[in-house]
Amino acid sequence: MVSTMRWGDTLEDDDFDELTAQALVAAAPAKEVKLPPKQIFGPDKDGIKTIVEYKAENGQKIKITKKVRVTKEKMRTSRGVLERRNLGKFGEAVGLNAEQERTTMSMTED
Repeated sequence: MVSTMRWGDTLEDDDFDELTAQALVAAAPAKEVKLPPKQIFGPDKDGIKTIVEYKAENGQKIKITKKVRVTKEKMRTSRGVLERRNLGKFGEAVGLNAEQERTTMSMTED
């Protein structure tokens, strides 16, 4: 039978220190806690989105609630940019899919 020290036993010792306390906490068996899935609510009329998550820490279930403001920004784009986006592919990019096309436009530093 393996005898393990309990926290109450160490308080009687004269040589009790922080390292012994950390060793006791690390040696404690971790309980597995089943966590619910992440939930996202919103955004509501004010643009607030609520995110509810759970995490396990020291065998306990901790609920984390985050509130995030969601905004939409309008961006102005010139007509020239819109025209260039609609140009057809040319050169080596003709016939490439989106993944292969990324390597065509890559830049390298010397």
